[in-house]
Amino acid sequence: MLSSTPKMEGKILNPVTGRWVLKTGATGKALLKKIISTTNPVAKENGSSPGKQQNPKKEKPANEKNEDIQNKVQHKVQEIVTKLIKAQNVDTQNVDTQNVDRLFFYNASADVAPGRGAHEHVADKDNYATLSKIRDWRKVLSNFHICPFKYNALTYRSIEHAFQAEKIRLVDKNAAYTFSVESGTALGMGDGLAARKARKLVNLDKDKIREWDAMSRGIMKRIAEAKYQQCPEARHVLKATNNAELWHLVMRSKTHDHFTHLEEIRSTL
Repeated sequence: MLSSTPKMEGKILNPVTGRWVLKTGATGKALLKKIISTTNPVAKENGSSPGKQQNPKKEKPANEKNEDIQNKVQHKVQEIVTKLIKAQNVDTQNVDTQNVDRLFFYNASADVAPGRGAHEHVADKDNYATLSKIRDWRKVLSNFHICPFKYNALTYRSIEHAFQAEKIRLVDKNAAYTFSVESGTALGMGDGLAARKARKLVNLDKDKIREWDAMSRGIMKRIAEAKYQQCPEARHVLKATNNAELWHLVMRSKTHDHFTHLEEIRSTL
């Protein structure tokens, strides 16, 4: 027996006429859209059909978008600049090569003209005509340079030998003696690099380290004075640097050592 109740599947009730209409017809679609828009606050607010997904987020104004883009570009540029500085090992803390002549040196410096070395600046190369004629003048300024001289009644082949000997003398005079030529040891007769490597021949405790830190600058200057007074070659090089600042280049470091004690000694020559 067939049911007399009409099937409502696929139909929608028109609340105005009280009649059922097909959802798929033109009238049904329009009616369905109207009913949904009045009952769905999201669809009503966005004014869109129910079949489309809505994004509740509001877009930023054009000026805010431009500001975000500029910030991202500036951040990227800063990252690139930082990487370039690290790659070139530029000393941004201590070195400003725009106004003052600066010369850099270390024990293995390349033999290039004044102003052509790493980080160097020379306003007028003619002021260093004499210096440019001296072979490996940068190595002569290094603490590793070999030129025997007397200091405190003992002979040392380099400033590095005498400096490390004075440090170790705080705790062991016999060990300190091995840095001198008079000791006849391989260390005393060796080069500056050997003396540097032997700096921990004897360990200093915390109190001795503090004592050494307080006196090391003065000791370095006195040792250098002895060398430049007794070594004609070194004295000639130092005078030829004129009024340039003298910096010891520290490899694989962002900062370098300003050898003001050499500048002070130069002013007395």
